[in-house]
Amino acid sequence: MEQDKVSKIVNSMYTPDITYTYDGNLNLDLIEPLQVGVPAITDLFDVIQGIRCGEYLHYINPLTQVLSKSSGDCNPVYTQAGTITDRRLETGEFKINLEWCEAEFTAVCTALIQKYIKPGVDGYELEGALMNLIFKQVITTAKKDVMKVTFFGDNSLGAGSTSIYSVIDGVFTHFFDSETAYCVEPIYNFSAAQKLHNSVMNADQARDILELLWNNSSIILMQLPDSAKEFWVTGSFYNNYYKSVINNCCVEGSWEAGQNGIKVLKYRGIELKPLWFADESLGAATNVDGNPFYDDIRHFAVYTAKDNHVFGTERASDLGNLTSCMDCRTNANLIKGKMRFGYNFRQCDLISWAK
Repeated sequence: MEQDKVSKIVNSMYTPDITYTYDGNLNLDLIEPLQVGVPAITDLFDVIQGIRCGEYLHYINPLTQVLSKSSGDCNPVYTQAGTITDRRLETGEFKINLEWCEAEFTAVCTALIQKYIKPGVDGYELEGALMNLIFKQVITTAKKDVMKVTFFGDNSLGAGSTSIYSVIDGVFTHFFDSETAYCVEPIYNFSAAQKLHNSVMNADQARDILELLWNNSSIILMQLPDSAKEFWVTGSFYNNYYKSVINNCCVEGSWEAGQNGIKVLKYRGIELKPLWFADESLGAATNVDGNPFYDDIRHFAVYTAKDNHVFGTERASDLGNLTSCMDCRTNANLIKGKMRFGYNFRQCDLISWAK
């Protein structure tokens, strides 16, 4: 009986592209690339674990009135006063499937091989410093991917789409859907020109938008303590407001801000959290990662309560967990990850946003 043939995986990651010819001493340390960072998930969302397929979030609507005038007899009137509503938090499955092959890494003989690849059959297996660097880069990139999907996911792309954005509905898809239902309505809309990827904000525009968000937010959001609220903003929005603080604040305060910097930028005591990964995706010269909101949103600000947004996951540790194994049939090192996560918010009137 003819044995099944094993197809060789050809998409090997991190193969040398060395062009030098040098007969002196070489520095063989691998320099780690700098990447755009992301905030911790717990800085933005209330994390709920144990959600495999989906879960309903139940919200008790506040009572508007419970007192009534006494009827003066023994026949009081009873009325129905409150309701409980729900929102479904859907999770989707995501995987990491990468491969590294010693033969492809050593196809061109470089000085790196002697330091990072063991001789003989021991070199087949990815290990040591090279493995640690590759794993670190995979996990760092995965964290950024998780955050991008959480904010920009759009399930309406359909099951036929291969885009990571097609698995779940993210923050802005939920916001737009709720806008249609008069739930989360934007306080400010950027012009069509300022929604384009290469657009810039006007002088003091961020400062003026923050004032609009504050003044037009719901009373329930406005009255919360500052520590319970935050602004989610693009880096472009953050820089625009920072410039206003330096230029227009006050003589001494502006000078100190320009000289010493501001470790935590705030408006009315509420912290602004810049989401630089959004600028990397929405402000790219081309839509390289297929972001469904590219050229529809470029700058944004969300004024909200911290605990109003739920990130659901089957197991939080899966978000940064990788496993690897070597396939002796192909000599390929397989790097794999698997996770489930999704997003929804609890309450409409705890969100005020500009897009």
